[in-house]
Amino acid sequence: MAVQPLIPKRLSSRKLPLLAGAALLLAGLAARAEHTLANGSHLLMGQGLVSANGRFQLEFRTDGKLAVYRLPDPGAGAGALRTLHWESSRPGFTGPGLLAMEADNNLVAYGSDRKPRWHSGTHHPVPQFPAQLTLTDDGTPCVHDGKRILWDSSKEAATLQPGDAVTVRIILTKKEIREAIAQADAERESKCVVQ
Repeated sequence: MAVQPLIPKRLSSRKLPLLAGAALLLAGLAARAEHTLANGSHLLMGQGLVSANGRFQLEFRTDGKLAVYRLPDPGAGAGALRTLHWESSRPGFTGPGLLAMEADNNLVAYGSDRKPRWHSGTHHPVPQFPAQLTLTDDGTPCVHDGKRILWDSSKEAATLQPGDAVTVRIILTKKEIREAIAQADAERESKCVVQ
């Protein structure tokens, strides 16, 4: 049995670099279809991850926000659109940037000025295990070190920055309200003693 050459005889050697470049581009696109961002890796704006089950896509958008989209079902047809599943609440930013899974286990979004614009708050000076960003099959982006979850999209509020507004809701019973008013009145009267 004769072995067939991998390159057809009609293909000139001038076209080989073009084919090799196309193969590298396709390999790069396939690599970005992963569901994890490994420690020490980054995404550029417009790049993202796809969940292992292929139902969700995480994207570091060009407006600087992190978003998760539900992808259309495979049988939905060519006109089916993805729908927004989750979006970061932090204000975005414009211009080139990158989302980096740092060696200290912190997920950080950097602006074009290389200043951090957002972080997951999961930094550790000497991490025991390297963390990674994973897009789970239910569409939740999470940072984990293989032992525990360090951050997920439901914990985003835990990464407040100085100057961020916070709303606190306190629920009191009528009895507690009356007691608080009586205590405030008593304190006010004790300070207003005329001698």
